[in-house]
Amino acid sequence: MKRMRIKYDPEVDILVVDLGDLTKSVGTEEVAPGIHIDWDENHTILALEVMNASKRYDMDLLAQHPPNYEEPLALADAAHVLGTTPQALQKAIMRGRLRGVKVGNTWTTSIAAVTEYMNSRSVRGRRPKVEAD
Repeated sequence: MKRMRIKYDPEVDILVVDLGDLTKSVGTEEVAPGIHIDWDENHTILALEVMNASKRYDMDLLAQHPPNYEEPLALADAAHVLGTTPQALQKAIMRGRLRGVKVGNTWTTSIAAVTEYMNSRSVRGRRPKVEAD
């Protein structure tokens, strides 16, 4: 069973109470102004998100729950969020494009590494044709 974790991200001013595996989320609903819940197919609540948390709670309290962007993240979880496959992310690690390590039989990365990877990707495809006047 996963332990409850509380994280506050000051960059976006959101407090997250993480209760379960968010990769199993099938829905999100705003249950009160600025309060969202995520649930799974059994209607088990997986997370509670409080928007504009600094307007609702004391900053000293929020500062006690900083996010950990370097916390290990399984490639399967990262792939689910990114809409790709774990194999594609494993190739990116092996090519040095994505930071990650193998822990036992599981490849892991981190939110920070995935963010860096996504920011570094170039837009591929054909260049738009320039019309002559």
